[in-house]
Amino acid sequence: MMMAAFFWLRSMEITDNLIELLIQIVHRIGVRAERKVEKEILNDLRKLSNKYGILFNMAQSAVSNPEGVLRDVIIPVVNEQTLRDLIKEIKHTGPAYREKINTIIRASYGSHYRRMVPEILGILEFRSNNEVHRPVIRALELVKKFSDTGYHYLPMSEEIPIDGIILTHCREGRERPRAN
Repeated sequence: MMMAAFFWLRSMEITDNLIELLIQIVHRIGVRAERKVEKEILNDLRKLSNKYGILFNMAQSAVSNPEGVLRDVIIPVVNEQTLRDLIKEIKHTGPAYREKINTIIRASYGSHYRRMVPEILGILEFRSNNEVHRPVIRALELVKKFSDTGYHYLPMSEEIPIDGIILTHCREGRERPRAN
C-alpha cells in the first residue's frame, strides 16, 4: 500500500515537472523572439523625439499648400532623413512588431522545439470542465494527433479550433489560415 502511494505521488510530481517544463519552453520561445526583434529594432532605429511636432508641422505645411510638390512643401519643414526615421519607427511598432515576433516564434518552434514539445504533450493528458478551455484542449489533441506524421501544416480538411485560441485581430484578412 505504501509503495502504491509513493508511486502515485511520484507520478504527480513528474506530471507537475513536465507541465512546468512545457510552460518554460513556451515562455522562453516568446521571450527570445521579443529580445531578438527588440535588438534588431535598436540596431536599426534612431529614436525620434517630438514625433507629434514633426507630424503637426508636416500636416500644417501640407494643408496650407495642398497643390504643392512634396519636395517644396514637406521637405523644407521636415528633412528627408527624419521622414525615413519616422517610417522606420512606425514600422517597428504596433502590428508589424507583433508580426515579426510571431514569425520568429514560428521559426524557432519549427526548427528546434517541434521535436521536443510533441514528446512532452504525448506524455500528458489535458482535461477541463471549464468550457473556456475546451478549444485549447482540442488544439492540443490535434497537435498530438499529427505530431508523428511529419506534416509541417495541418491538412485543410481538418477542423482547426482557432476560435477561443487565436485572437480575432490576429487572423483578420485570412479566409482559412494554415496552421503549423
